[in-house]
Amino acid sequence: MKKIFFLIQLLLCSALTGAETVSDSLRAAAEQGDSNAQYKLGNEYFYGTESRKVNYELAAYWYRKAAVGGSGAAQLNYGICLEHGFGVDRDPKNASLFYLFAANKGIPEAEYNLALLYLYGSQNDSKLPREKAVAPDRSQAEQHLKNLVEKEFAPAMVELSAVMLNKENVTEQDRKDAVALLLRAEKLPGVTGKGLRFLADCYYGGIGGLTKDPAKTVALLKRAIEKKDLDSVTKLAFFYEHGEGVEKQDKQKAFELYKEAALKGQAYAQYKYAEFICEDYEKGKGFEYAMEFYERSMAQECPQALHRVALFALKGLGLEKPDPVQAVTLLERAALVGYPASQYSLGCMYAEGDGIPQDDLRSFLWFAEAAKRGHAAAMRKLAICYAKGQGCTKDHEKAVLWLNYAAQAGDYLAIQMLEKNRTNPL
Repeated sequence: MKKIFFLIQLLLCSALTGAETVSDSLRAAAEQGDSNAQYKLGNEYFYGTESRKVNYELAAYWYRKAAVGGSGAAQLNYGICLEHGFGVDRDPKNASLFYLFAANKGIPEAEYNLALLYLYGSQNDSKLPREKAVAPDRSQAEQHLKNLVEKEFAPAMVELSAVMLNKENVTEQDRKDAVALLLRAEKLPGVTGKGLRFLADCYYGGIGGLTKDPAKTVALLKRAIEKKDLDSVTKLAFFYEHGEGVEKQDKQKAFELYKEAALKGQAYAQYKYAEFICEDYEKGKGFEYAMEFYERSMAQECPQALHRVALFALKGLGLEKPDPVQAVTLLERAALVGYPASQYSLGCMYAEGDGIPQDDLRSFLWFAEAAKRGHAAAMRKLAICYAKGQGCTKDHEKAVLWLNYAAQAGDYLAIQMLEKNRTNPL
């Protein structure tokens, strides 16, 4: 939804500036076929005015009239109505045509919407009839984004950089090209908060040839917040919480930022706000209030919140007694989105039969998933599985290999086991 309103406002706020006062003359002109009047009337119904209440159906009706009359701006806005179901049945396929019409009139926002529609598609919506859906088409998406990059359209630079960074087999050159796009976008007036946040991440991680710079990261996040980027509020809270890139650690400031983002619906911030409530930062609020925010975060599939509440269930916190079955259910939700701590915990539970049936195969598979994501203790457990043949075929070489990985990752027990392995092989 953020993208929708950003794009509408990007084009429409300028259209509404200086718009004439609502009067019957505007409607009369619209009814007589004046496409500019139809477009303005659509705007007034979409946003509402003192004299006209918000009415998406009428907004879509007048946008369509103006779009058929050749208004590029109305073609864009009617496309948005079609894609997202504002006042009309959702029809992304038809929306793509109106975006294309508007793009051909030189409206970059329309080509950007078209690019995103091709990039992500709309087929995952089970309620959408197949004939109205748009299949992902990465080639077309990238071509439209590249067209916009040539026109110095900052949001397209940001999206294309994300495409480069998220490639399955991303190369160092991909990272450098992505960072170059973000640096170009940063200098443009149309740079988005998302773009500044992406660049901040690159400075923090030293990605694409950039030198790691926590202070620069913080400065970029603050600029992103000025552009109403909610995720940047949460990221900035992290830096105050841990004292990176700021003058000094300030957990109270971190708490305030997490709370701000949590109340606005940011999933990870809701989890962190709940954690701070449990640490008594919210005076007069207790565990039940914290659980409200854990649950809000879990509803958005935040893996950290799912993991934490799973641990509560294991201990019986807030319950009549421990509930390992509920714990496994929550851990699996987090594990399936790739959260290694939950994958490791599942491995342990299945290995030990902790309130659930013992299962060596499932234990091995979850340890393997967590190990692949760099979880040091899971690497050690995976080594033990290979050494003993638990859930897998015995393999001494793989056991030693994963034990070495665990030691290199800093697992103290793995280091001790390697020392013992020299005189007493696994």
